[in-house]
Amino acid sequence: MQWNLAGIGRVGFVLLLLGGSALAGPLPSDPNALNLWQGSKIITSAKITATVEYAVYPPGQFASSAALNNPTDPSGGTDYVYAYEIVAGTQTVKDLSVGITPGGVPAASTNIGNYSFAPEFGVAPTSSVFILQTVPPPTKVTSAKWTNTSATLWQNTHSDILYFTSPFAPQLFISSISGGGTAIATNQLPSPIPEPSTAILAAVGFVSLLLARRLRKS
Repeated sequence: MQWNLAGIGRVGFVLLLLGGSALAGPLPSDPNALNLWQGSKIITSAKITATVEYAVYPPGQFASSAALNNPTDPSGGTDYVYAYEIVAGTQTVKDLSVGITPGGVPAASTNIGNYSFAPEFGVAPTSSVFILQTVPPPTKVTSAKWTNTSATLWQNTHSDILYFTSPFAPQLFISSISGGGTAIATNQLPSPIPEPSTAILAAVGFVSLLLARRLRKS
């Protein structure tokens, strides 16, 4: 398709590209997802801009999604599945990082990855990992991160479906994209919120550790 750029400035052209692709994938309209937890967000800063489409699937609904061509659910249908798709702007996107409240994903979980299907083939990430915090103990998952080191996710290219699972329902939590170096932008994306008892136990453990350190110093 040829774009007529007459009368359209650089900023306007970028917004035109983003607007034309913001709902291009299956996630924002998949009837299997939670209606209030699907859509898209533009994540932007002075140095990088991209659209992230997202959907949260209640337990048992991810694998039965016809819009996604019935993918395999790594949790076996017991967890919520958090799914995202990056649509790059004019800058290369290397990372998507979704923040996770401690306790939102079990520390031992390996249910994170990417999924590609016809005709929604996208750019596969080089790595899909949970970022762990080990100090103070116990070990906690603090984010889910997908990294692309091949520098091919650029100029309206889209990623595979990126996903992880959690036993907990969604909230909005700070997340980010990165193009490397100082090219970073943040916004909020769906992320699991642990049950109140789990969060309280984590807080109590942290406070207990601080008190123990103070006692040792005194």
